[in-house]
Amino acid sequence: MKNDLRMEKRVVGIAGVVIMLLLGIVGYFVQRLVTSTDRLNENVQQLRIIVESNQKQNEGIVNVFSIRIDRLEKDVNCIQQELAKFRPNFRSE
Repeated sequence: MKNDLRMEKRVVGIAGVVIMLLLGIVGYFVQRLVTSTDRLNENVQQLRIIVESNQKQNEGIVNVFSIRIDRLEKDVNCIQQELAKFRPNFRSE
């Protein structure tokens, strides 16, 4: 009976050590997961800021090109009208 009690104490002790070791390993990987998730969230936030900045820059570029295209269309129309005066059969394609 004493041997059984000693054996049970040893088994429980060994089981406790194994459980603590496994919990430590799990805790380590959970901590790394949390750290990686935090870094990923920071990177996503930075990318959102960059995307918003690029969208604003693109809107500005689109506005500039729209103005230039309008100006060029007016110039082309004027040139077509002038050519039509000299060449009545002139057709633009």
